[in-house]
Amino acid sequence: MTRFHKEIVTCPFCASDEEVVIWDVLDVSADPDLKERLLTKRCQVLECQNCGEESILARPLVYVDPEARLLLVWRPELAEFEETEPDTPLDGRPESLLNLPAGLDAALLPQLDGLAPAEGDAACWRLRLLSGYNALLEKIHAFGAGLDDRILEIVKLALTARYADEEDLFFEAMHLLAARGGLMLLQVLERERGWQTLEISMELYDNAYDLLIERMPAEGQWQRIDGRFARRFVTAAG
Repeated sequence: MTRFHKEIVTCPFCASDEEVVIWDVLDVSADPDLKERLLTKRCQVLECQNCGEESILARPLVYVDPEARLLLVWRPELAEFEETEPDTPLDGRPESLLNLPAGLDAALLPQLDGLAPAEGDAACWRLRLLSGYNALLEKIHAFGAGLDDRILEIVKLALTARYADEEDLFFEAMHLLAARGGLMLLQVLERERGWQTLEISMELYDNAYDLLIERMPAEGQWQRIDGRFARRFVTAAG
């Protein structure tokens, strides 16, 4: 069930106090229009009535798609752990690649009472913890296109390394926008040139999928799939 509450938030641009809707849970089976609102960045957004500026609000959000068996949890505080966590896994087992910060995952899960899948159905669900708004949108795009986000992160890591080596381009961020017509559309932030769009053949993803999918951690358990996950996977693979 979709849930929300209202807060008074101070605009970071003009210091005006504004009442905004904070979405706690988006259940797209019950409210399919909310998916489009989220993808166009109209959820968790302050639209200041005084100065007209817009800003993303770093507030936790749960995205539930029962038909796709997808449960995404955006927790902005996860970003606090990313500066101090090591990139290398503790060992070579797939379970060590789940990429969950010690002590934080246990605190998150009780807040999902009534949302998590029934115990007998849990193994079929994709359960993801996310630290960023753009990462949340990317997961929705990826799963909607039938992609495995774990393979996608490894492909993004390989592309970042390839462009740095071959074309002297240094990508600081990379997000999937769409996958269609045999192409993946990626939005990249390049250090010197700013934001650009790359078109990459789906063949690269398909080859990586065939090679690596059997080595991925089992679904039905919480995973944090991002660039750190890809680096840990590559390190463990040797």
